[in-house]
Amino acid sequence: MFTHKRKKPDLVFWIFGFIALGIIISFSVLVFMLFTKVGTSSNSKSQTDVVDEVEAPALPSLTTEELKGEYNEAVEEIVSELGADENGSIDDILLRVENKLLSVRVPKEMKEDHLNVVLSIVRLRAEVSKSPDEVHSKLLELLKNLHIN
Repeated sequence: MFTHKRKKPDLVFWIFGFIALGIIISFSVLVFMLFTKVGTSSNSKSQTDVVDEVEAPALPSLTTEELKGEYNEAVEEIVSELGADENGSIDDILLRVENKLLSVRVPKEMKEDHLNVVLSIVRLRAEVSKSPDEVHSKLLELLKNLHIN
């Protein structure tokens, strides 16, 4: 009397199920590829390589007297080069002196005087109204005062 017909699986249900399963699998594969590519990219460097490149070269530790001696020798060298090179462009001379002063290690007690001299050199570069002889003599005066202190 009551016969149960065996119901066939719904075809639409299976089609949408396979599509959903494909979307889930492709999304998980893409996420996996993204996270594995970020860590092993050929353009990216490892953390230790980046840190090694950023670190400054190790400078030898010097006593205060040794540092003052090296500083005075460097200033003497700059003054002697400045006295020997009077025929160059004043802008080139000022730029060279400024770069050399910025590359010198300065004792703690002399940092303020050193900074004032560097700033004075920057101001001299900005003043175009002065003659090259005036600028040259002012620069020599600044460096000799720095050497005396």
